[in-house]
Amino acid sequence: MADWLPVIILILLGFVLVAAEIIFIPGTTIVGFLGMAVIAAGIIVAYKDHGETAGHVILGSSILIFTGMWVLAFKLKVWQKFSVNSSVTGKIKSEADTKLEIGQKGMTVSALRPSGEAEFDGERYEVNTVGQFLESGKMVEIISIEKEGRKVIVKQI
Repeated sequence: MADWLPVIILILLGFVLVAAEIIFIPGTTIVGFLGMAVIAAGIIVAYKDHGETAGHVILGSSILIFTGMWVLAFKLKVWQKFSVNSSVTGKIKSEADTKLEIGQKGMTVSALRPSGEAEFDGERYEVNTVGQFLESGKMVEIISIEKEGRKVIVKQI
């Protein structure tokens, strides 16, 4: 049994490293590749020290264990822990969604440096100035609406 100890230690250490890559530190791949290399080293030691038959048994066992790990990971849905499962419900207001018109007047509700928020007809919109810095509470007028209503340019009045 003592002559099998290096093979057993290498194979187990390799599988622990691969499992650690999947469960604890996904995305780095370094630990996973290191684990695969350690498993390969264990298989090579088995072939070298114990002959072809023992090497084949260790190789086949390693493949079965590795396949079992993958099947178990899919059945336990391990991959869902690493992905975003929510959806984005927000939307960008387009020109069709807004009731803004050139010449419309409103009030800044935040400082414009040069972008910020202004209120027009009770609704807030993100607006930009042409390089001016305006404080909150200033009256502004829309001078341009660009990119399908996504960029509203204002000036102080």
